[in-house]
Amino acid sequence: MIDQASKLSLKDMNSIFGEDAYYELNACEWAFGDEYAESFQELNNLIYEIDDALFHTGFEPERLMQFFEDLLIEVLSQLKAAGAFSRGGFEKDVLLGIQFSDPDIGELNIMERVSKALNSSS
Repeated sequence: MIDQASKLSLKDMNSIFGEDAYYELNACEWAFGDEYAESFQELNNLIYEIDDALFHTGFEPERLMQFFEDLLIEVLSQLKAAGAFSRGGFEKDVLLGIQFSDPDIGELNIMERVSKALNSSS
């Protein structure tokens, strides 16, 4: 279904679902965004431990955010290089990035930088 839907234009989608259809594009709009949150609890705990350890060693909040931004870019870049997004429900040209559920201006900037780093040809 995802593969088929991704090939449809907005006009095609509107003809199927109606002109008033609303497409949830941001994580804060997703109804089931937390459905599998427990699956990531171990990873969340590790992130909190790293965050605490770095903060207590004197890392400024900006440096902490940069550390996690760089880490996200590195991990997603490695997954992309390994072909993780070339099979299953993915199309050949996947737009990679991150989303925050209710982003502030700093998080919006992070989202933009991560997307640029992962999706630009330079």
